[in-house]
Amino acid sequence: MEISLQKANKCTDQELNIFLSSFNLIDSLAKVCSSSFKQDLGYCCPDIAFRLVNHANDDNKIYMTDDNLVDAKRMSHYLFQQKTDTLDYDEKLLMIDYQQHKNNEIIKYDLARTRFIYDILWHGVKRAKGILIKDEIELETGLNLNALLALNYTFGNNVKKLGFFTVYKKAKIDTLSKRNQEIFSLENQNHYLNYCCISYDDLRMKTNKDGVFLLDKCPVIRTDTVPDGCDFEPFMVPSFENYIKKSTTNLFYALSSRFEEANKGNKFKSAFGYVFEAYVKKLFEECLTSWQIDCEDIYEKKYEGKKIDFFISKDDKLILVEVKHASLYLKSIKSCKNVDLRENLNQTLRKGVDQIRKAEETIFDSSNLTLSKFKHVRFIQRLIVTYLPLKRSNSIIKNIIKEEIKDYPKKKDFHIINIQELEMLLSNQKESESFFDLLNYKELNSPSIDFNEYIVETFKDLKYEIAILEKINEDFRFQFNL
Repeated sequence: MEISLQKANKCTDQELNIFLSSFNLIDSLAKVCSSSFKQDLGYCCPDIAFRLVNHANDDNKIYMTDDNLVDAKRMSHYLFQQKTDTLDYDEKLLMIDYQQHKNNEIIKYDLARTRFIYDILWHGVKRAKGILIKDEIELETGLNLNALLALNYTFGNNVKKLGFFTVYKKAKIDTLSKRNQEIFSLENQNHYLNYCCISYDDLRMKTNKDGVFLLDKCPVIRTDTVPDGCDFEPFMVPSFENYIKKSTTNLFYALSSRFEEANKGNKFKSAFGYVFEAYVKKLFEECLTSWQIDCEDIYEKKYEGKKIDFFISKDDKLILVEVKHASLYLKSIKSCKNVDLRENLNQTLRKGVDQIRKAEETIFDSSNLTLSKFKHVRFIQRLIVTYLPLKRSNSIIKNIIKEEIKDYPKKKDFHIINIQELEMLLSNQKESESFFDLLNYKELNSPSIDFNEYIVETFKDLKYEIAILEKINEDFRFQFNL
């Protein structure tokens, strides 16, 4: 049943908890989790799941109907709206956006990108060799990367259909190929569950706010229950996006935390930045074959300022690109408070904008011989690429950055694009390689919308196919017979 985001049932926290307390726990969890793919307030599913765990039980004989579920979502939605009333307009927009689903067609490439970065590219990047990435992933998750992704992918197929998955029993494992018997061993499955799961008891120890946050970090609920008439324990997943992120984009946060040292920087973040830069370069090389792509080594050796990552040029056109693996930290995403955003952005994206400004100034500084080769260009686009998704990046976020840079020139706008958006834009450009023209058109006509929206508006026959990642997906499925 489709319902408007505007529809909400007024209630208090206690009234919603009492409403949910009468239902059978395991049956209601399954119903809630299986509905999380739908656009009818699917973002409310983790909140409802948390409340069910805390207030319902398996002895209850009342089973949740479709109408009951709609009521629960509308009540949860109302309570979420109430919580955002303390925020200003921009903060509220960000908070709402960070609750929304990402397109499942885009999510499917998160696994491939993760494998490309950590397994294929990492070992070939000299400045990343100080981090033994395979060892670090295994220490963090208990699994090697291939096993982690294979389990995530296989169980994820069940999650998409049912909202939960079940583990393989020994009889099932014995029917698999020798390689997959190793991947899906009971030991590996236990490691995977320990990495992804949270128990009823752990959820019941938390407040609502902390509990929903825990379901971001541990997106699988371990039920320890075998429903009547079944011979398996279901592992419930209230958010498919959080489930996929746990083994893909959020690996960045998990591995970063292993290298946090006060006032000493973070070796993992530095190494990841170089590898991510190599990935972006690979994308440009695959999709912009008629353009000249120069890296930061084009700068004269004596140059001592901050450098940007790429100069992409053709005829009288130039794209200045700075790659930033981080955009907002978890604290800022969770609070969406202006003060947190400003502090965060001054440490991340604002530096990228400063670097692009300096590069452009240096091009027209006759003392720098190597960059002066771009002096003839008449048209310039400025682009910051982020690894982690960033909401309202070209409106709220961009405006904050410009406010922090007091003398920012109005006629030299810049774009912020995350890696999923960059992949989609490059994959859908014309055969004439119209990437620059797409950026230019956006600057002139839609400077304040994010690229995900711009892409949908621009390409009426939009293709959710990213060739470089599709090949990795195919190879992965073939290798492990998935």
